[in-house]
Amino acid sequence: MKALPYIIIGIACFALGWLVRPAGRHPAVKTDTVQAPPIVVTKTKVDTLLLVSPLPYIAWLTGDTIEVDGCRHAKEQKMYTDDSTYTAWVSGVRPSLDSIRMYRQTQYVDRYIYRDVFHQPKPKRFGIGLSAGYGVGKGGLSPVVALTLNWNLWQW
Repeated sequence: MKALPYIIIGIACFALGWLVRPAGRHPAVKTDTVQAPPIVVTKTKVDTLLLVSPLPYIAWLTGDTIEVDGCRHAKEQKMYTDDSTYTAWVSGVRPSLDSIRMYRQTQYVDRYIYRDVFHQPKPKRFGIGLSAGYGVGKGGLSPVVALTLNWNLWQW
């Protein structure tokens, strides 16, 4: 409710500003002529050459040669080997890769791993000890030397 007077004052100021503006005045409109350069269209003729790519066709081959356009092309198949790295088979009138087998080189690595193993004995919790100190007896405080049976909470 504290903001209500501020809202009312804001609305009143907006309404006064809206209603008080002059009605007959319009901003002056200035016109200007803009001249654009003429558009020049140039057409260039480009010489073109049509290249026809060969299309695949179905052929039933019974022999080891192919006759195309009166020429005889012999099929070719070769096997390429490089030691023990790969073996590749290539065949066809236009040679292409049929299959390839790649072999990894075998490496034998001998590594010896040495580890020092330290065996720590299990900590002993019980013990027998000799104690010396003061004790309370029939005659009051007196020095005491005793044989004790103890249990260790902490060891260092």
